[in-house]
Amino acid sequence: MKNPFSQKKVYQPDLKLKNHWLYALAALCVFLLLWNVSRIEKQPHPLQQDMITAAHRTQEIFASLYAKKKELNITPDAELDPTQSGAIGIEFSAITTTVGELRAKQTSINPDFAALFLRWFYELELRKGQCVVIHASASFPALTFAAISACEVYGVVPHILSSVGASSFGANQPEFTFWDMENLVFEKGLVKHKTEYATYGGQNDNGSSFWDGGMEISQKAAARNGLDLHIPNDLQTAIKQKYDYLQSLPEIALFINIGGNQTALGDNVCAEEQAPGVINTFHFCASETPGLIHKLSERGIPVLHLLNIRDLAIANGVAIELQQNVEPGKARVYFVLKRPNGLIVFSLVVILFAFTFVLRAKL
Repeated sequence: MKNPFSQKKVYQPDLKLKNHWLYALAALCVFLLLWNVSRIEKQPHPLQQDMITAAHRTQEIFASLYAKKKELNITPDAELDPTQSGAIGIEFSAITTTVGELRAKQTSINPDFAALFLRWFYELELRKGQCVVIHASASFPALTFAAISACEVYGVVPHILSSVGASSFGANQPEFTFWDMENLVFEKGLVKHKTEYATYGGQNDNGSSFWDGGMEISQKAAARNGLDLHIPNDLQTAIKQKYDYLQSLPEIALFINIGGNQTALGDNVCAEEQAPGVINTFHFCASETPGLIHKLSERGIPVLHLLNIRDLAIANGVAIELQQNVEPGKARVYFVLKRPNGLIVFSLVVILFAFTFVLRAKL
C-alpha cells in the first residue's frame, strides 16, 4: 500500500531567484550608504577663529621658549624637537621623575591642542568668567601653555597648580624648568596667568623620588620665580592640602589635569583605573587614596585628563607626527561634520521595508 503522504509536493524555493533579491537588498544598502556619505558636509567649528587665535598664541610661546633655550645654549637637536618648540627637554636630569615617551612629548608640541581645548570648552558649555583649574606636572609644558592660551581666549579664568618634576623629555632641564618657562612668557605678556600653587612633584608630590640634587634645583627654581613650595609629608596629605586649596577658589567649572602628578591620580590602584580624556561621570575607585580627579568628579565637576597623548590626538583630529610647524586652522579639530539626519532616517526606513519584503516574499 502506498504511503498517501509520499506524493505530497514539498515547496522548494527558487534559490537563484532568492539570491537575486538578496543581491538587490545589498546593492540598495550600499547605494544608500554612499548617498549618505556624499551628503556629509565639513563645516568650520563655531569657535574656529578663536581656536586659530589660541593656536597662534601657543606658537608665539614656543618661539619665545626656543629663543631662551638658544640663549642658554641648551636647545635639543632637531630630532628631539623637530619644530623648535623649546618645550622638549632631555632624557634624564636630577628632576626627572619617571621614564617618558619621546613621541608623546613630540605630539604634545602641536599647537592645535589649544584648539582642542577650546572645542572641549564649547562642548562642556563653559561660560565666560567661570573658574577652570589647570593641574599640571612639568612633563607636558606644551599642553599646559596650550590650555592657558585656550582659557584666556575663551574667557574663563585659569587657576594653575603645577609641579616642577617631569618625566623624560619634559621640562626637566635644571637651567630652564617649567617655572622658568612660565615666568618668561608671563613677563613677555604672552600669558596673563601663572602658577599659584607649587609643589616638587614626583613620588608623594614632595620630590622624594628625585635624583641627587633634584630638591636643591627645585628650591632654586621656585625662589627665582617667586613661588612658595608646598611640601607634604605623604600622598594623603598632599591630596588633602591641594583639595583644601581648591575649595578656597570660586566654584570650579572644569578641572584639567595634564600629566601624571600623583595627587591627581591617587595611589596606583586608582591611577590604573582612570582612563584619559573627558570625564563627565564619577568613576568609583576602590582604594583608600583616591586622587583629585576622583574627588572632583564625585562632586559633579567635569574633568579633562590628559595622558596617552597620542591616542587623544588621533581621536580628536590632531596630527601626531610633526616635522615642521603646523598651520593652525587646517586640521580636523577645527571643523565639524554636518550629517544629513533626514536622509539617514529615510534610508533606514527604506532598508527596513526592503528587508521585510525580502523576508516575506514567497521565494
